[in-house]
Amino acid sequence: MRILIYLIILNIYINKLLKMTVTAHIDISTLKGRKIVRELAKNKNIVVFDNPLPLGDDGLPLLTYSSEEVENLVWDKLSDHYGVDVRKL
Repeated sequence: MRILIYLIILNIYINKLLKMTVTAHIDISTLKGRKIVRELAKNKNIVVFDNPLPLGDDGLPLLTYSSEEVENLVWDKLSDHYGVDVRKL
């Protein structure tokens, strides 16, 4: 019995040392992918999400915009929504 307890304790200790982890790539553009992520998010004490942005040649994330680009996107979106060029108002 003692040997079994020592083996269980040793197994727990080894698992903590090795940090047995799994890396999965989940497509969240689908309904099933989003459902899987929601289920995983319920276990915050054991699940860690790592969602890095792809980097460009300059080392910055590809999905970044300058303030001028953001301003132009906002004006364009408002112009499309209201049907007039809001920059001229």
